[in-house]
Amino acid sequence: MRPLLEPPLSGEIELTILAPPASQQSRRSEKERFGDLIRSQLGQCQFLLLGDVVADIEWLVHEQRRYESNEAPDVDNILKPLLDTLCGPQGLIVDDCQIQAVSCRWIDSPSPDNECVQIRLRFRPDEWLSKSGFCFVHLGKGLCFPTTRNAQPRAVLFIVEQVNVMLATRNKLIELGADYYTANGVMSVQRVFHRSRVGRFDVIEIDSLRAELKQEIADQPSCPDDKNLDRAIRDLCTPLDNINTRRSPKPDTKAPRDAAPAPKSPGDDSIS
Repeated sequence: MRPLLEPPLSGEIELTILAPPASQQSRRSEKERFGDLIRSQLGQCQFLLLGDVVADIEWLVHEQRRYESNEAPDVDNILKPLLDTLCGPQGLIVDDCQIQAVSCRWIDSPSPDNECVQIRLRFRPDEWLSKSGFCFVHLGKGLCFPTTRNAQPRAVLFIVEQVNVMLATRNKLIELGADYYTANGVMSVQRVFHRSRVGRFDVIEIDSLRAELKQEIADQPSCPDDKNLDRAIRDLCTPLDNINTRRSPKPDTKAPRDAAPAPKSPGDDSIS
């Protein structure tokens, strides 16, 4: 597999592991051996997929070994060790919560010596980030947003502040009675991940990241375009302060006063 700096436009990646699969009941050494074979190929992928992934797994094994011995594991038992190997900084996805669908089957191999596992992954080719500089920023309440430290600090700060405003707006809409799916319409296409799913990655608190980025910005020579972006970042933070401090409107508990009828003028009832 040749080095890949970004996902192929086809939205597909295929791996062939020339070894029997490890099962959930395998010894730890066997799981690590099989995982190392997968990671050796995934090491050529210099990116992480951040959207949904569909996995198709095909295990080529000789029929006699499959049916007439107790050595071949059940098909369902090979899934967990395999999917776990795809996750993390050395893998291809952040967490197996991204696996939207998975199919797994075994096929008879004509030769007992040609046992292997073929893995086909399908995904949206535009939902990814480079592994270089990759990290998560913790926005609060356990929600983390993937970003990169390899971009210009002003650009990273602008993106992080924008997503933070989106999340605060969504939470405010839910507080005001909107359902999750309606409120989520203001969010970025890029999903957030719960902190429990990104433990193997670098996670930076948003206040710490702000301070680091602002220091990097201060250390850089400025240019005229920077002032426009700085102004845009300040404009983003202003509505965020309003969202966080604004209270939900209280219902008016005062009963409306009935309007007194206008007095009749003399002669109103007469017919001319």
